[in-house]
Amino acid sequence: MRVGLPFATGAKGANWKEKNCDKCAKNYSHDEKKYRCKWEQEIDLAWRTNGLISIQCARAIGHSGAGGFYTWDCPSLVNPGDPSTKGRGAVPGQKNLFMEGKMETPKTQESGLMVRANDALEYVREMAVKNQEDLSAANKVLVRIGQVKKEIVAYWDDPITTAHKAHRALLKKKKDMLEPLEQADGILKPRVRDYMEAERRKREAAEREAAIKEAAEKKKADEAMAEAAKLEQEGEIDAALDKLDEAAKIEDTREKAIIPESPVTEGMHTRRTWKYRVLNEAQIPRDCLSEDSKKINAKIKAGVREIPGLQIYEDVSVVART
Repeated sequence: MRVGLPFATGAKGANWKEKNCDKCAKNYSHDEKKYRCKWEQEIDLAWRTNGLISIQCARAIGHSGAGGFYTWDCPSLVNPGDPSTKGRGAVPGQKNLFMEGKMETPKTQESGLMVRANDALEYVREMAVKNQEDLSAANKVLVRIGQVKKEIVAYWDDPITTAHKAHRALLKKKKDMLEPLEQADGILKPRVRDYMEAERRKREAAEREAAIKEAAEKKKADEAMAEAAKLEQEGEIDAALDKLDEAAKIEDTREKAIIPESPVTEGMHTRRTWKYRVLNEAQIPRDCLSEDSKKINAKIKAGVREIPGLQIYEDVSVVART
């Protein structure tokens, strides 16, 4: 993110640099023809190009982006031996809210915390840690991040606790209101289930009985037809005709099986779901088991460094005291 230079004219920019850069120990070295302050270099480059500086530069030189004095004091000035630079102070809202912890610009505490949180992210995006000076600066930033985190946690703890209590109270009221209905469900649904399952079993038994009876009658008719064909081949025409009449009679007198109808239900049905219960834990296949992370972490904490099937490794993270 980039912002425009805070100086409306070159004269105002020159006045600001005279008040700040020219008195800073890190100002441009004409002897070495070298910039010693990256913020001064960025300002000069912006004048020569598109007039834009990074938000990090704007914060480093103390520009709030809200206009006002163009001769404010640069917070990054380094020259403790110059009496004219003693007692410097920034104009309201000028310094970086994240590092300075000031709340002048935001209208509410919540918006101020949000500004500082976002400032923290912008502040560290271009930070590098390549030497002891960078490490010391990073340590200060990490400490500040921890402080802002604590402020945010403290800000939200009370409303979250209040909301949580209210949420639990509402859940209890809902549960108390639903409890009689849950009990009613628990009483009636098993009765409905038992009746419907009994009717299903009756229907399935009748279907099995009808299938057995039909198969037996068909077998008897087929045997009569086969016997008739045999008698016809042997020249026993009358006997063959009698057997054909017998087979036809079996087909004609076959009774249609009476199968009980399914119970009529409106908006209600049974759902059949396969579940399980443990009979012998030792016989359960390994691919049906899951690791117990609590037991594993307890062993690692106790000093165990080798567990078959697991890789135990050391994860390194940075902790900053606040």
